[in-house]
Amino acid sequence: MVVQRIFKIWWAAAKIETTGLVMLSTGWVFYSRNSKFVTYTTAEPEFGNKFWKTRNPHNNPPVCIDMCEKKVSLSQLKTTDSEALTRGFASGVFGGWGFEIQRRLLERSNRTLEGRDGDLWEREDLAKSQYQEGTRIADHFEVVARTPTQVAVRCGDSPTERGLRGSDGVFSMEVDKDDKFAYFRMKSFFFNSTPEGASAGPLSPVMQFLHRQYTKVWMEFSVRQLLK
Repeated sequence: MVVQRIFKIWWAAAKIETTGLVMLSTGWVFYSRNSKFVTYTTAEPEFGNKFWKTRNPHNNPPVCIDMCEKKVSLSQLKTTDSEALTRGFASGVFGGWGFEIQRRLLERSNRTLEGRDGDLWEREDLAKSQYQEGTRIADHFEVVARTPTQVAVRCGDSPTERGLRGSDGVFSMEVDKDDKFAYFRMKSFFFNSTPEGASAGPLSPVMQFLHRQYTKVWMEFSVRQLLK
């Protein structure tokens, strides 16, 4: 499958990290128990907006779509400011240990390629970035939407590939609040945006499992940095 081939570095990192987690499965299940996957489908209103019509002009089905959510009491957080939480959420994902293996694999294979000088590569830079629209991360992610409550990145291939892709996707980190809790959400939508993507099938159960565990790694490592 094209998506699996081009996502090979992502999958390699997921396999390395989740293999270790499986070996410590009981502890990992307990540690990540509050990161939960909730219902998220293409019936959501957001998929009818201009952003998605531009990203997925052929309205192709996803090969992977899911949302992970972690609810945290506002009293446990260092700050309750939405912008600070959103920026911290994103910087915790890409500047934290959860991304480190993938970052190193991407750096080894892609950093010296032409046109990658403007990307963020170092953990220190990833940790302090504001993640404004247009920010490129390790030749695999580019911020394509940024609000005080959201950082969404395009993924699946190099940001230098500007057109439709056989391996495409949007990964969104979002923060919502009520009067007692903050809700940290990671939304994944992976797909083939070319005309051929109309017949793309879903990821295998093994790939789906690895993806979800890797998402939990990012969620746990990031959110815990925001706690008091």
